[in-house]
Amino acid sequence: MRENPEPAPRASVIILTRNGMPLVERCFQAVLEQVTPWPFEVVVIDSGSTDGTWELAKSLPFERIRIPPRTFNHGDTRNLGASRARGQFLVFVVQDAIPADNRWLVNLVSACERPGVAGSFSRQLVRPESDPITRYLCMGTTPCDLKCETKALPRGRRLSDLSPVDRFRLAAFQNVSSCVRQTAWREHPFARVPYGEDIEWGKRMIEVGYSIVYEPSSVVYHSHDRSALYALKRAYADHYQVTELFDYVLVPTSWRLLRGAISGTLDSWRYVVRSEYSLGAKLRFVLLAPAYVVSRALGFYLGAYVCRRSPRPRWVIRLDRALRNGV
Repeated sequence: MRENPEPAPRASVIILTRNGMPLVERCFQAVLEQVTPWPFEVVVIDSGSTDGTWELAKSLPFERIRIPPRTFNHGDTRNLGASRARGQFLVFVVQDAIPADNRWLVNLVSACERPGVAGSFSRQLVRPESDPITRYLCMGTTPCDLKCETKALPRGRRLSDLSPVDRFRLAAFQNVSSCVRQTAWREHPFARVPYGEDIEWGKRMIEVGYSIVYEPSSVVYHSHDRSALYALKRAYADHYQVTELFDYVLVPTSWRLLRGAISGTLDSWRYVVRSEYSLGAKLRFVLLAPAYVVSRALGFYLGAYVCRRSPRPRWVIRLDRALRNGV
């Protein structure tokens, strides 16, 4: 028997990885630099990396789990990590989210320690190197407010009593950087879903009477400079789910799609013109912006359309499969 056994960690940081270099290296380093008054552990679950991510994790003081890529599922894989974790609080962070300072972890866990809270999630900032189109697309879609918010059902109300948009806002929860009370997770593990295990879990927590906290003092850098096609796919998956869970439809008709595409394009042009890029770069991004804005608006429209379509003809099933691929 060891004379000085290692103290049990208060928090377990669970990171899902697959070919995450070079950002995952920055993520690992920032996690190791966290300053906390209690011990914490790091659990890495890797889905068959071939770029050195797994070897890097092996060189660090982490608990490591490796799974075949074909077995990955957003809910199940996080549940696997949670089942191996020893902490009272389970902190989930994606491999390309970089904690902004050494207080990210303690601030996130402190928010989840409050009575009646099932989970908390962090503020997200666009990475400094991201282009203006990415910055524009992130406006209104990532949690970036400076005010802390504790979300719970009003006394005597059910979630179904609220409007679709209020149901969506109340249940919004993001596993980009989140903390979950272990006792709440044991009662209510993540669901096996193809996408959006976090907001589905948030909905269930609100329904059973827990609170969710948005904690802006816990900050990560997280954004993606990706293609217009990816913007369409991401918007499709997002809006399919919010329609399914909350009956919330942002773009209900083709006319609203057209109006949104035009107004969004004009708004994105104003944003790019006001940015601090060179004239040549601004011209390039002005030319590119419509493809991204229209793709996102189309994704919102198609997500709700396909979700509500019943029965589904074969072409709709093929469309759904194609738009979910790679998200």
